[in-house]
Amino acid sequence: MKRKILYILIAVVTFLSCEEIYHPELNVNEDYLVVEAVLYDDNPNNYIYLYKSREFGNLSSTFKWISGAKVFLINELGTKTQAWPNGAGNYRLEHELEKNHSYYLSIDIEGETYISSVQTIKEPPEIDSIYGQYIDKIYSEGSTNTTDNITTKRGIQLFVDISYQGNPEYYRFKGKKILQYLDYYEIPTGMGGSYIYPIYTWYSYYPMGSFNIAAPAEFSSSKDINKHQLEFFIEDYNDLISHDQTFKGWIYIIDQYRLDKEIYDYYKSSKKQLDAEGKIFDPVYIQAEGNISCTSNPDLKVLGNFEISSHKEYRYYLLYDKNEESFNLKKIPYFYTIPESGNIKDTPPEFWESLDKIYPDE
Repeated sequence: MKRKILYILIAVVTFLSCEEIYHPELNVNEDYLVVEAVLYDDNPNNYIYLYKSREFGNLSSTFKWISGAKVFLINELGTKTQAWPNGAGNYRLEHELEKNHSYYLSIDIEGETYISSVQTIKEPPEIDSIYGQYIDKIYSEGSTNTTDNITTKRGIQLFVDISYQGNPEYYRFKGKKILQYLDYYEIPTGMGGSYIYPIYTWYSYYPMGSFNIAAPAEFSSSKDINKHQLEFFIEDYNDLISHDQTFKGWIYIIDQYRLDKEIYDYYKSSKKQLDAEGKIFDPVYIQAEGNISCTSNPDLKVLGNFEISSHKEYRYYLLYDKNEESFNLKKIPYFYTIPESGNIKDTPPEFWESLDKIYPDE
């Protein structure tokens, strides 16, 4: 029996001593042309970005910006407008896009020609109403198969309604939140006391996550867009500022873009990929089919998309008390230029918001 156990131990030791670490060889795929061409109808200076994707399987590769390309915007009459180099991989298009006109993109680079599909500029988008509601929002971090690091935050969720106007419409939203609060500084009085003065402080936040897109609900008889989620504002603002500072509300800037169905489907596919979170059958990047192809060599793959969107901006002021479940949401009629962050002593900046603010045109 002892001899049998000894033989087993020898076999196990022999097996372990022969174990080798296997290093599989990964194929290094070629890098692909990436085109970022999102043009806005109300912007006379748009930008187009060209670069090569990182090679899959090559950990040392980096993005390579593309210079020397010839980039043209062409309308339905064949009139060309060239986008001129404005830095590495950056091409500036100085052209006023005309409503109800159609355009496509042409790119000549490294002996190849790339052409986009045609985009028609639509009428500017409209929102029927924006409103808010207190909700509990669940946040999770880490693996999708664990309950670790799950937290619940209470706050105000903003929603938007858009009524059906005769044709199905497709939209993308982009937001920016500017937190207003007061800090303080002291000046001694000379008699053992001090005066307290305000420091008007602000800081910008941008939404996390993938694209916020909206369309009529699938498998529904209604073509209205109802209760589409915009931004969430945490109720306990002391998660963001200290208890000796005073919360003075949020300035919320909303950009709304009207898309055509093709561009909406591209964002939807990209969003599905970005939201997959490590599931076993994740989509791969090449499944997000763009609308640009290489006409001189159809076998060459292109990443990215050409988009022309009509655009409208809205601004709102949101004020609430974390100890009371009520809030005020006020539309801002005047669009000030607001720096990303800053602080000013004693006197508020001209863009500082309050419920009783008087605007220049009033």
